[in-house]
Amino acid sequence: MSETFSFLPSGGVTGAEIRARDWSDTSLGPPKAWSPALRSALGLMLACPTAMFLAWGPDLLCFYNDAYRPILGYRLDTALGRPFREVWASIWDEIGPLVDATLAGESMTLTDMPLDLSRNGTPERSWWSFSYSPAVDEAGKVAGLLCVTAETTSRVLGEAALRDSEDHYRHTVELNPQVPWTCDPHGNITSFSNRWLTLTGQGPGEPYGAGWIKVLHPEDVPSTLTTFTACLVSGDLVDVDYRFQMAGTGEYRWMRARAQPRRDGAGAIIAWYGVVEDIHDRKLAERNLRELNAHLECRVEEALAQRKLWADVFEITDALVCVLDPDFRLLALNRAYADEFEAIYGVRPHVGDDLIGLMAHVPEQQDQARTVWARALSGEAFTLVEEFGEPDRRRPYYELAFTPLRDADGRRIGAFQYATDVTQRLRDLEQLAKAEEGLRQAQKMEAVGQLTGGVAHDFNNLLTIIRSSVDLLRKPDLPEERRRRYMDAVSDTVDRASKLTGQLLAFARRQSLMPETFDVGARIAAAVDMLASVAGARIRVVVEMPARATCHVFADPGQFETALVNMAVNARDAMEDEGTLTLRLECRRDMPDIRGHASSSGPLVAVSVVDQGSGISPADLPHIFEPFFTTKGVGRVRGWD
Repeated sequence: MSETFSFLPSGGVTGAEIRARDWSDTSLGPPKAWSPALRSALGLMLACPTAMFLAWGPDLLCFYNDAYRPILGYRLDTALGRPFREVWASIWDEIGPLVDATLAGESMTLTDMPLDLSRNGTPERSWWSFSYSPAVDEAGKVAGLLCVTAETTSRVLGEAALRDSEDHYRHTVELNPQVPWTCDPHGNITSFSNRWLTLTGQGPGEPYGAGWIKVLHPEDVPSTLTTFTACLVSGDLVDVDYRFQMAGTGEYRWMRARAQPRRDGAGAIIAWYGVVEDIHDRKLAERNLRELNAHLECRVEEALAQRKLWADVFEITDALVCVLDPDFRLLALNRAYADEFEAIYGVRPHVGDDLIGLMAHVPEQQDQARTVWARALSGEAFTLVEEFGEPDRRRPYYELAFTPLRDADGRRIGAFQYATDVTQRLRDLEQLAKAEEGLRQAQKMEAVGQLTGGVAHDFNNLLTIIRSSVDLLRKPDLPEERRRRYMDAVSDTVDRASKLTGQLLAFARRQSLMPETFDVGARIAAAVDMLASVAGARIRVVVEMPARATCHVFADPGQFETALVNMAVNARDAMEDEGTLTLRLECRRDMPDIRGHASSSGPLVAVSVVDQGSGISPADLPHIFEPFFTTKGVGRVRGWD
């Protein structure tokens, strides 16, 4: 039985009754034959805290959640699985047309409908609002109706009490004035009832003229005077609310002052006749009604938000979407998410399942998923890429966006995940990385080619020295002193050749960037001989460095030397193999505006390569930093800028 009803959330009285009932004798048949649409609708309805019911199938058999049970009253014992028309036969004349319109595909609303309930064992009168929506099956056809309910008893009774209160004051206060008063055309009080003195505590002569204003609440004086003055000028009826302090209790109570003018035969105002009445209770009733309406509006918004979530879940989409509650249980998911989860983990998730628990056979990914979801359920919004998947890309990789899910009061009730396939994007990035690595190696080999031509002459000279020295050493009558000199020459020449070979191997070596801290000046000095070989005999290499300061940087030494070689080759070609090549080192405290970058303060090491070549034409300047751009003619090897 537990497998048969696995689509129902655990717990709940109604869920237990559904499991215990024998459905084989109903028009729906045994639960194994129930459609996926009915299963999903029941699962979502039972998990929702808002009162609702579902009528399904040709007989509109009645289902409901725990929150709806009190509404059924005495009908509760026989309502489950019974035709909806029989359950609510007593009010079918009112709701029958709504049911017919809903089954025809329309969404209908019934407001403030009275129901006789017995929630606490005694009959009671209550009022409710119902929102009917069509419930569709897998084929998109209307298979029943879903109804969300909200009790409006408090509002209905509050409005009735307000009407009774207003009717009471209309008969007892408006028709029997409590505090009559008069004033002249300029607004000066000329007479008043003694009840004013009893209520306010003023003395017999204090209210005359404008003395009555002294008892008003300070916050109400400006608005009261503005209204009263405007009516004196226009002749309109006076109708203003204000508070004054009661002499007996010291509390402020709301009063309503009304007056109308008395005119002479020519229509001129000669006096005003008015009355003050106590409206404090009505003001409180209005405030309570506003608070009640605000509360009901929040409940309606919460119900609408829940219904929107259901609509999103049932919508078929290629995106992967799911929602978890704080206990890692599925509140909602779409088909695309369920299909992909089943393909990866071998089990298909459903609403109400413990998503993390379904991954128990892969503990490493289970722990990883629990950690990520815990962040989202704690209220954090974030995006992950490549957190889950296989290194060889046999399955798709997803960009996972997590967003907290909140109810109408702003409380966290779960988290939302949206997954986007980024497999191709990651493959493209890997291909780009390989291409960049190939380009770096090609640049290095190009530099080796430049070095080869430059040092070939030096190697020939070194070999000539070695050969000449060996020939002289073969002479039998060679003096010992000269023999030692020839041997030292051979040794020194071999050391020089070894140094050149080491430099060539360093440039040719294929390796990733390995930055380290080094002295730029020392590195330039060590590379001078190599740069001289590259430049040729007719080019003089000059080095200009600070007298005392040392300039340290954190970079890849091999890349630094490669850049020097390439710039030396470009300078040599620009000077047509003759001139002066100057290497200048500066240790600065700020960076100037260069190449569109703004200046900035802080330590800066600047290495300049200056030649006596023809320079770059203004037309070529915008392109000199573009990859593979060169101004060299055909047959000239390009150094990397």
